[in-house]
Amino acid sequence: MSATAIENPALRRMLKPAKPVTSGSRMAEAKAWRISLPRVSERTISLVATVIGFDVTTTYLEAILSGWDRFALALLTKGPDEVQGLVQLDDALRTGLIEAQTMGRVQNTPLSERPGTPIDAALCDHVVNAWMQGAAEAGDWVNDWEMLRIMKDPRAAKVALEEGEYQATEIGISLGEGARLGTLRILKPVGALGRTHSSGPAAGGKLAGFLALEAEIEAVLYQTKVPYDWLSSLKPGAILEIPRRAIDHVEVKTLEGKRITRARLGQLGGKRAVRILEEDAPDSTPPAGSGGLEGMGVKGGGLPALPGAEPEALPELPDLPPLGDLPDLPDLPEPEPLGALPDLPEPGGLPDIPGLPPLGD
Repeated sequence: MSATAIENPALRRMLKPAKPVTSGSRMAEAKAWRISLPRVSERTISLVATVIGFDVTTTYLEAILSGWDRFALALLTKGPDEVQGLVQLDDALRTGLIEAQTMGRVQNTPLSERPGTPIDAALCDHVVNAWMQGAAEAGDWVNDWEMLRIMKDPRAAKVALEEGEYQATEIGISLGEGARLGTLRILKPVGALGRTHSSGPAAGGKLAGFLALEAEIEAVLYQTKVPYDWLSSLKPGAILEIPRRAIDHVEVKTLEGKRITRARLGQLGGKRAVRILEEDAPDSTPPAGSGGLEGMGVKGGGLPALPGAEPEALPELPDLPPLGDLPDLPDLPEPEPLGALPDLPEPGGLPDIPGLPPLGD
């Protein structure tokens, strides 16, 4: 490697070996995990699990990304002061946790060697949360970290995580009395616990760095709940109906699902776009039954006219001829007077109906 490459700070950090953490709390944390993990595993998913290894080192984000295990399940975590970290479950640990919950016991079969999925995350994140909380209670400290979402690749992790040093806690775990031996890796930014952001002038350089970071947001046009059988029946070409009012009720959210503001769907430069709205802005969608893209908040400039959209001009109608004098109607005959109506006969007595009891007064 050339001398110029070694001078690169990022490469220099990646080549530097991981530093062991010599804090006095390391032994206490290892003991807390060894005590709590078997108990929490049994209580949470009826799993026999033990800690067989514990190690804490310091590493860097570049090393984390360069050594990314594509078969591991990576979960983004959030800690105090909105600081984000990472939890990684290797293939053996992920597979064992899923087997324990879906098959009732851990299998001793070859690993599938596949990337993690959101379903894997749903089956594993609550177990890891329970492990971390149990270790915190056993070690008499506060656990403010929670699972957020799956990280599918190192690119997504690079966007979500900050540059700098990370404390890497690696815990070897035996599942099902040794049926599977896996590793749980917890990555937290060094100094994240109890960290606060300064708002004074000295923070100007840091603030500028934060403002230069990329932020990903989502514009959600419409959300609804559907039965699973309906969802599984969808095929290419299926049409999903969206209410017209959704045009004015686009929700701008963070990737964690937190709502930021409201927006309106539109068009800019030939591409779909959203315009941020005030929360109390009136709707612009036309009432049901009215047409036109303009009423839906989508500009129609540059679109070809639809055939038959413009009605043809109707020819002028000829003037009606003047009406002549109408003839007089003949006189109607006088109605004959009605004679007196005959008197109705007196109603006779009705015959008795057998079986009915007599009525009282």
